[in-house]
Amino acid sequence: MECLTDTSSPKPVLLPNAEVFEMLQRNVKNNKHRLFKIQEAAKRNKKKHHGAAKKQVIQVDNKFKHRDWIEEKVLQYLKRTPCVQLSTNKIDELKFKCSGIKRRSSALLQRTPRDDKRHRLSKSMDTAANDDNATSYGLTEAETLQVLNFMPKEPVEIHLMVEELHARMSEDQQSEFLSMVQSYSKYHNSKNKKKRPLDAMEETEEYEEEIVEEDKIDADEEEVEDAVGANAEEEEEDPITEEEYDKIIVKEEQVTI
Repeated sequence: MECLTDTSSPKPVLLPNAEVFEMLQRNVKNNKHRLFKIQEAAKRNKKKHHGAAKKQVIQVDNKFKHRDWIEEKVLQYLKRTPCVQLSTNKIDELKFKCSGIKRRSSALLQRTPRDDKRHRLSKSMDTAANDDNATSYGLTEAETLQVLNFMPKEPVEIHLMVEELHARMSEDQQSEFLSMVQSYSKYHNSKNKKKRPLDAMEETEEYEEEIVEEDKIDADEEEVEDAVGANAEEEEEDPITEEEYDKIIVKEEQVTI
């Protein structure tokens, strides 16, 4: 698969899972649309030369079937991870509050690996302290990436993500940090609309209900895919149009959301 790199540096770009999730959603949709067009073209060609007297399944040679399979499986996995709680349009803002760095500047991209290793931790620890107006917590790029991927809720989680946490954050700062991270969660924002907070038992029950609902959504997605496959196999019927297929894809995305 293609390795994502910065245009001004050969170093691979570290993408948050939320961005990977969005990219895979787009890729999977495009892959299905591409296969549909190939299959419809094969059906029309077969009918033109052999007619529609006999019902037969049309086999499409997908040269990228292994890549498509991997993308679909990774997408299914990411759907059940905390990264889906983060909106991609909020990533830069949360990243800046965590590390104080919005995007890699040209100066950072020109630094050598030795410079990165020497300045990584010391610079990140001094970022918030040196700027009176800064609201960042001085995390490194790797630590920030972990936070964006897992959206921690408990202190024990950030202990696993942030190096030398006690030396860099007091307990009050840790609580403030967790509250700040959760303020960017879609799940948290929807919870704030409720009149009272849920206790631990209610949260557990609601989480189990969400898992059941996700299983139903997955089942609905499989039904949509089966319906598309069934339409492709019926040669006696007229092939569905591209507009109808787009409506099916839109319905599938709405079910996923």
